Order: sequence, then structure tokens, then C-alpha cells
Amino acid sequence: MSKCELRIVFDSEERVFEIGQQVRGRVEARLLERCECKELTLKMEWRTHGRGTPARGASVLRPLFKGQWQPGRYSYPFQEVAAEPVTYRGQNLNVDWYLSARATIPWAVDPKAEEDFLVRASSRPRARPAVVGAPVPFFASSMGPLKILLRAALYLLTLVTVPLLALALVPPEGAVGVVVAAMALVAVGFALLKPTLNLIAKARLGQVHAALGGEAVRRGAQIPCTVRIPLARGGEVEHVVFGIKAVEKVTSGTGTDSRTYSEILHEDSIVVRAPVRSERALEFVGRLDIPEHAPPSFKAPDNAVTWSVEVRVALRGWPDWAAGGDFRVLV
Repeated sequence: MSKCELRIVFDSEERVFEIGQQVRGRVEARLLERCECKELTLKMEWRTHGRGTPARGASVLRPLFKGQWQPGRYSYPFQEVAAEPVTYRGQNLNVDWYLSARATIPWAVDPKAEEDFLVRASSRPRARPAVVGAPVPFFASSMGPLKILLRAALYLLTLVTVPLLALALVPPEGAVGVVVAAMALVAVGFALLKPTLNLIAKARLGQVHAALGGEAVRRGAQIPCTVRIPLARGGEVEHVVFGIKAVEKVTSGTGTDSRTYSEILHEDSIVVRAPVRSERALEFVGRLDIPEHAPPSFKAPDNAVTWSVEVRVALRGWPDWAAGGDFRVLV
């Protein structure tokens, strides 16, 4: 039987705290016999669990007691501050907060106690900017003729080299070599199809700039996204599609045994047909809505909730031009 028994008791029975609120309670120790406690500590941290490799962070370690214990009952109050990330329940990823108490006792099994609690966004209205940070460009390019030719030559070289390499590695025996080369050609052609089409669109449009209105946006707000196209090419643009996506992605295992699981949590898009005209360019501006209860961004090793934006410019008689970038959603 252990010399000591520990228990964590919260002042709030619901154990639900908003960001910035005090997490108050006490660690109760029941001593069955006299012993020395080298250290009684309380740790607060978040942990992930689900299908991904477990991760943890934001550890706060507080010493509560050190000295001799006599048989009896003791109580040690604590007070911490609830912080981000908020408690999250996803498809393959969950984020929870824990309080863990541990007493270090020589020549004995260290008694421990652990309790979980919930952290949620503040419900009190505060004067905070909806969009945080300066505008973030996620694409700015001018495709010159030489650069276009070099990249096209690289694609063509890859398209020819890979089937020849496949034939060299698998000597032709009847139809086997032809099948291997054909499969390699199809695979490479499929892989190069999207970048080739985008290359053609970039060459047609010329200098294009795309930017997000800020580094991060709060839930329930809008984040502006702008695409600026040279005026000379503006007549070829049919419309611009602005899309946002939230993806939950976790990875378990390492090396060849690793597996990745992804889940789309939110997806939306708007179409803008009427640009704002200036002296040198046409500006298409899309304002993307972030839902009030959208999952906030989260990033830990092998566990993440990411938000991204994609801009697609539809051209008359030409492949679409596309570019994208990431941003953060705050609570």
C-alpha cells in the first residue's frame, strides 16, 4: 500500500474555463504513515490524442510542497491561467488539457493524480482586430520568355527521360518493356499536367500579384484576398474564384510504417466577376467568411489543423491560373 494518496479537486465543478480565466483548486494529500516528500509538484499541459502520434506542450510545473509528512490530510491550493490552444474535438485529432500532481518519495512508488479540464474561447466581447498582421503576398511573378522556355524544356526532358530509364532498369522481354515504358510515360505525364497548364496560364497573364489581407483572422470575421492582373491581359479574364479550406491532418508511425490521415473540416468559395480598374491593373477582391465556430489553427509535431486559400483565375481559351497560401484562424 502506498504511503500517500493524492487527489486533485477543482473549485469549479464544471471544470470549464475560458482563455484568460483562473484555474483554481487544490491538491489533497492523504498520508497513511510518516514519510519525507522531496517534492510535490503540479503540472499543467495540453496533449493530443487520436490517430496521430501523441504530442504535448505548454507545460507549466509548479512546486507545492517539500519536507516531512506526518500521517493525516493536507491540502495545497493552486491557481493557474487557462491558455491556448482551446480544447478541440476532431475526426482524427483531439486536444485536451490536464493537471497532473506527483509526489517524489524516497524508496517508494511516487503517488500521482491527474484530472482533465476544458478550455474554450472567451465569451466576453473585446475590442480586437478581426484581421491580424500586415498583408501577406503568397504569389508575385513575372514569367519572362527565357524562363518559360527553360521550364518547358525541363518538363519535356523529364517526360522523355523517365520512360527511357524505366526501359533501362527493366530490360524489354516481349511486351513487358513496352508496358513498363507506357506506364512510366502516363505517370510522368499525369504528374506534369497541372504544373504545365499553370505554366501556360502564367505565361499568358504575365505579372500577377496575389495577397492575403493579413497573417491571421479571427473566427466570425472576413479575410480579404486580392489578385492584381496587368490591364493589358484583363480582357482575357472571365472571373476569379477565391476558395478557403480547413484541413485536419495527423501522422502516425515513422519511416515506411508512417500513415497520414486527412479530413476536410471546412470548404467554401466565392466567384468575383467585377474587378476594380486602375491605370495599370485590374484588381479582383474576394472577402472570405470564417465561420463563428470554425476550428482554430493548431500545429504540433504530426498533428495539425491548417487553413489555406486558393485563387483561381479563369481565362478565355486558356488553362486556369492558380496559386495558394496558408493563413491562421484565431479564437
